Amino acid sequence: MRWMKKAAVAVMAMFVFLPVYAESSLSPKDAYETARKDYLCAWMSMAAYDDPISELGRNMLVHEHWKLSKASVSDELGHARFLIAMSGDKEERPLLILSVAGTTDYTDVKADLSFDKTLWDSSAAAPDKTQNLPKVHRGFKRYADSIWNTQLDTMTVSQILNRQASEGDILLTGHSLGGAVSTLMGVKMIDSGLNQHLEVVTFGAPAVGNPAFVDTYESLLPLKRIVNSGDPVQSVVQKVVKNYTQIGSEERWKPVEGSHYFSHRMMVYLDTAIRNYYDARDAYEKSGGHIPENIPASPPSFFILPLQVTTDDALASDIPYMKKITADYYQKQLPGAIMGTEGKTTEEALSLARQNGCRYTLENELTARTIPSKNNEIQITFMQTLRTVDGHVISYSEYRMPARDMTPIEAALYVAAKVKPSI
Repeated sequence: MRWMKKAAVAVMAMFVFLPVYAESSLSPKDAYETARKDYLCAWMSMAAYDDPISELGRNMLVHEHWKLSKASVSDELGHARFLIAMSGDKEERPLLILSVAGTTDYTDVKADLSFDKTLWDSSAAAPDKTQNLPKVHRGFKRYADSIWNTQLDTMTVSQILNRQASEGDILLTGHSLGGAVSTLMGVKMIDSGLNQHLEVVTFGAPAVGNPAFVDTYESLLPLKRIVNSGDPVQSVVQKVVKNYTQIGSEERWKPVEGSHYFSHRMMVYLDTAIRNYYDARDAYEKSGGHIPENIPASPPSFFILPLQVTTDDALASDIPYMKKITADYYQKQLPGAIMGTEGKTTEEALSLARQNGCRYTLENELTARTIPSKNNEIQITFMQTLRTVDGHVISYSEYRMPARDMTPIEAALYVAAKVKPSI
């Protein structure tokens, strides 16, 4: 998986601030940069949680020299979880990303259900003159206030953001409740005069304020709200309580057809971001665009055959993305790895490995099967064979898991990371 500008292909790459255009007006290059940014945001929003795929995302960030601070703040009224990531590329403009987790426990649910509004600026007017002033969801505001004032080492989050605003770029992101809180964090930055080099991208976030709030901040807050078709949560506040209005520019995504996963889950947003990213990357390359190649070590160690995938017909559309995301992961995790092309036999791969000065070949196979008797649960089996270039098998590993809290594409990446070559 690629994270930086100089890597072969960007998975969580250098962040590029782009204006929001209609999809049809984007050039292949701008469409690629936009999809890459959304991909980064989706991974960061996923990484704020505590799922296995979230842990993998954090591990990959650390591998790419991002400095992470994962924190939470709790009281009797709520429990806010968030992740701050600081880019480690010294040659690029510094980027700080703050991502906020969504609902995961009962205190979060209580915050979600605190539908009553409160003044955004409680000092703005006397209690009897507040009707037309900006008001926001009380529970979301409490979360935003808690994170804003959280102490991390020697500085509060607000102080960290203040310092970063003078040195680099800031990206706020989050899913569901986390997206709502990220939106309010962005407004806090605007109120503090820290709105330069700021952008907010949310996934499935509900409305946070009344029309007066939207009228006040709509033109000031650079916010893109990504919403899956069929996601009921993003509109629940407006449906349950009157006088809530969405803010920002909405981008509607369509999850893969036939998926049995709940469309609001962050893993579904991440799955769509993966597909969009690789589709945009392919289109950009076909248009003549150049994405930097991975520079092999001298001499290279691994010759890696493309992932061989066997799936049910219903999962056939996942196969190209499984191959691409695992190839990217290996190229970064195994520096100097040479990726083979499709259709090579083991003997042909061994010969090519010797010609390229490699020491080992790595063959990976994956099967993904739907089990109707288990509520259409998808069972993943991953098999890996490591050989020396003379054909001697060093190791064979096999790993099985149900794809419950991740989609099949995400599961392919997860098992590839789980089963590491043993030399």
